[in-house]
Amino acid sequence: MTKKEYIDKVATLLAQRNWQSAINLADAGITNFPDAGALYSLQGYAHLCTFSNQEAEKSYGLAIEKGATDFETSCNYGVALNRLKKYAPALDAFSKALAKRPRDMGARLGLISALRGVGSPVEAREELRRLVTEFPNQPEPLNAQGEFYQAESEYPRALVNFTQAISLKDDVALYYINRGEVRLRLSDVNGAEEDFQEAIKLEEGNPVAQFFLGYSLLLNRKDKEALSCFDLALENTPNYYRALVFRGLAKTKLGDYVGALEDCESALKVDAGRRYATIVKAIALAESGKVEEAKAVLENSPAKDEPECQSLLKVLAEKPVVWDMKLFEPLVYG
Repeated sequence: MTKKEYIDKVATLLAQRNWQSAINLADAGITNFPDAGALYSLQGYAHLCTFSNQEAEKSYGLAIEKGATDFETSCNYGVALNRLKKYAPALDAFSKALAKRPRDMGARLGLISALRGVGSPVEAREELRRLVTEFPNQPEPLNAQGEFYQAESEYPRALVNFTQAISLKDDVALYYINRGEVRLRLSDVNGAEEDFQEAIKLEEGNPVAQFFLGYSLLLNRKDKEALSCFDLALENTPNYYRALVFRGLAKTKLGDYVGALEDCESALKVDAGRRYATIVKAIALAESGKVEEAKAVLENSPAKDEPECQSLLKVLAEKPVVWDMKLFEPLVYG
């Protein structure tokens, strides 16, 4: 195939939401045309749509290196960087996108998130105020305003904004995910479950919606249903750390200790330094009767000095092992 044929066919796969096939075909095209920035950019978009954010960052970085400096590439690169909390380079990416389309709402919303991330809330709020003024009764700025309130723990105000956004445009999965997360914060687990289910109807393969639905189901003691949600979240994003951790937790609750330990090991390969996979591994070992092994896991972990690890060490001898879902809230909302 020619370079143009590769580009056209990858674009067609993206339009069909066939993300993995698009990634694979882009790989083949890049092998034949290693300087084709457009192929890297299209591949980055597929990674972005499956929330493979590190892969998206890499693809977009290479796209720009190969000369793809169009608006979409710069803007989507900023989205990937924002998701990875790399706010300073995200700010640069959105600024470059806005140099091409100064009034684009999506790029300006990304810029607002980046400004907030780099510690410039005043500038972020001012830009959001301008956006709301320029685009009255539009759902996107209302959703962004809700995210501001959410970040500041003003959950009732955030709930109002997300609900307003949904009333204006009820087919955007992100709005339901945001409202569901706020409802969880407000202890409305049933309402949150409904929102995440609606998000999945709109974007069946959205791993974040699947994760949050699974978490809500765990809170409602629907462990088998939760396990299915984490399975689905991991189908598209096999290295999704918190889905691996919570699938391990669901398996522990269901007595599948071998499966739980396998998920914990997979999560530790993704990030050995974070405490949550270690904690679930210790819980699974302890509940399967291997208390000394559980203690050793905690004591030998890079996260052994974390308060949660120390607290768990003190209760490992108890039967049953006492732990609370609140232990994992920083992972859920972080």
